[in-house]
This record gives sequence, C-alpha cells and structure tokens, in this order.
Amino acid sequence: MQKGNLTKGEAIWHGIIFLAVVFSAAEAPWTFTFNTKIQNWQVVADVLISALFFADLVYFFRSYQQQKKLPISQQMSKEKFAFQAVVDFLAAIPFDLIFYVFGFAGASRGLKLLRMVRLVRIFKFLSIVNSLPLIPRWLKISLVSVGSLILIHWFTCIWIVF
Repeated sequence: MQKGNLTKGEAIWHGIIFLAVVFSAAEAPWTFTFNTKIQNWQVVADVLISALFFADLVYFFRSYQQQKKLPISQQMSKEKFAFQAVVDFLAAIPFDLIFYVFGFAGASRGLKLLRMVRLVRIFKFLSIVNSLPLIPRWLKISLVSVGSLILIHWFTCIWIVF
C-alpha cells in the first residue's frame, strides 16, 4: 500500500479492524482485571475478531507482496514486516476459544495476559492514520474521543488491580 493512498474499500476495512481492536481494548483488560470466567459470548466474539485479524494478516501479506513494485524508498523494510507479521499472527490466535475448548474457562491471569497482544494493533492503526496526507476533522475528533475512553478504561483497570 502506498503511503497516503487509501481506497474507499481499504478505509472501510481499516475501520472494521479498528472497531475490533477497540472492542478487544475494552474487553480484554476487563476480563483480566476482574479475573472472570470466559462466557459463551466472549468465545463467539473472540472467534469473529480472530477471523477478522486473520483476514487482515492475509491482506497485510498481500499488500507487502504488491509494494515490492514500488521504489525502494517507499517499501517497508524486512525487519518491520517480520515484526508486524508476528504481532498480527499472535493477535489472530483465538485464545478464548482455545481456553474454552481445553477447559481453562477460568484460566489463570498469566494465560489471560496473552490476549493483550491484540492491543499492540492500535499502534498499527495509528501509523496508517498518520500516513494520510489529510485527516478529516471528524476522524480526528473520533480518534481522540475513543482513545481517551480507552485510556480511562485502562487506568481504571490498573487502579483496581493495584
């Protein structure tokens, strides 16, 4: 994908992935903080989000192959690609489903901490938004609002844990 050029379809796709990341950013710390048992709705949501993240991983590999046609100055480095591919792969693993199937529904906090890898995808979305030449005002306001709410949620969960 060229820097600053997003088609309407790509923008919609990144918006869907952003909503999945925001859901994970709210739900995973809550489950970790209160050490709740995994519920059926969480398994369904985890499978859907993992499927979205896996599809995004396929999209990422495809766009990496296509960007080889660009000049070298616009290509992503192999190290950055490898790091993002590993993070995207770990984020696509449906940990809730695995815990539920193997009877770890009340999994330990250490296992629940694995779900937090999905939160790293927020930085990937921010790099996409930062590469846009012109960011609409409504998008800026939305991102600041959602980001503020997520940060407040995280600080609240951290406050409760300690």
